[in-house]
Amino acid sequence: MPEATFDLLANTQLTFHSLRIGMAGIAAEDFVDATDANQNGLRAGLWIFYREDPTQDCVVRVHAGQSLTVAGYQIDVLTIQPDKPSAIKLRLTLAPSPG
Repeated sequence: MPEATFDLLANTQLTFHSLRIGMAGIAAEDFVDATDANQNGLRAGLWIFYREDPTQDCVVRVHAGQSLTVAGYQIDVLTIQPDKPSAIKLRLTLAPSPG
């Protein structure tokens, strides 16, 4: 399974296979985590574009420790760094096909 880890700086874009991901808007916010617990912490906006099928493009707010799947790719948010330069560390994996 192809996998790579990236440090993505704010207001830049990375490309991994058919995905393009941009990041901006790091801020402390209230959110509900995967265990349904209320949290307050750093979040960032990701703009995700899938070259093969633009209907799967999306904009999401994410926090460290969050995982999501877009267009068959697993995106793990490892860290969010608010200091200059603002950055987010992502691990991208081509997820296995269901079934």
